[in-house]
Amino acid sequence: MMQRYFYPGATPTHSRILCLEHNTDLRFSIGSAFDSYDFTQKLPISFRDLLVERLKQIRQQAPYWRLWFSGGKDSRLILDTAIREHILPDEILTIVHQPAGAFSLGAQVELEFNAVRYVQDLGLPAEVRHTVIQFQPEHYAAGFRDGSWIHDMPLYNFHAPFNPGVFFSKVNPEFELVQKSDDVVDISGNTHPHVVWSGTGWQFFYVDRQFCMDTNDFCENFLACDSMPELTHAYVSAVIGAYQHTVVDGQPQTFGADRVTRDQIREYHEIRQPRPDLEMPKYYDGSWYPGDSRVWMVNNNYKHWVNCVACFGQDPLPASMRTYLDSTDWNRVKISHGHAGIITHRFDCA
Repeated sequence: MMQRYFYPGATPTHSRILCLEHNTDLRFSIGSAFDSYDFTQKLPISFRDLLVERLKQIRQQAPYWRLWFSGGKDSRLILDTAIREHILPDEILTIVHQPAGAFSLGAQVELEFNAVRYVQDLGLPAEVRHTVIQFQPEHYAAGFRDGSWIHDMPLYNFHAPFNPGVFFSKVNPEFELVQKSDDVVDISGNTHPHVVWSGTGWQFFYVDRQFCMDTNDFCENFLACDSMPELTHAYVSAVIGAYQHTVVDGQPQTFGADRVTRDQIREYHEIRQPRPDLEMPKYYDGSWYPGDSRVWMVNNNYKHWVNCVACFGQDPLPASMRTYLDSTDWNRVKISHGHAGIITHRFDCA
């Protein structure tokens, strides 16, 4: 039985679609240790100190650890802490999305300045490998070619082959872009919980769709992990400390897993990106959608929108988009996408 980032139910699985098709008890779990941890207890260590403890844990977990680095604040927090504490990753991996080929727009430019050039300018020791993959249409096509890719993550957007579940099961075996074995632990950036004042007490929970990088056997989330629930505990405590003064007359409130909430925490607020002006909006809020309507059902992220438009503007369609359209079971995707988020326990916390 799988032990982390899975849907328990009658038939435990990493697949959101199989969970919906075979389970009536819909739950999501980070892992058994996380589920049984007491988040109401007093935590004697700070979020900042636990970040260091988590790095030490990863360093001891395997001979080789690789950080998936986008240059955003979540992956920056990990890398900046690793540099400060001299607990460096063996490899930093940056994947530049190019499903329509290379063009100076969107995520490609953001990644160039905030990830690629940022790491290059750090002057890290030579033994820290920085792998930059220009993720081309043929890489996307390899990810989509086997229609089973929809079981490798809980979202079904155009960038799916970049995510570790599809990347390691479909793309990397064909192209050997990075080395992967039991001796290599891959770490993804932070996923943040939803923190709720219920009217009588504090709770938090996660939603399955937040774990598109981690619902697989290949990658582990840095902040939300079964092996150190204390780190999530410390983050939630910091959020409560930042927002408890806003609770008025005991009314229920929710503090989301978003940039605004995250940046109230000192460790995130202190991070300064080289080109903050390049941080793209999370969602496209316009009304113009060219091409195949099935695509727009699951691609409302602004970065996805840019790359999809770039593909639909080509004739013939790039192999990435053509394979995405032809190999995907859109009926199953539609059912899953239309279903509400599947949450973890609502954990009580002090």
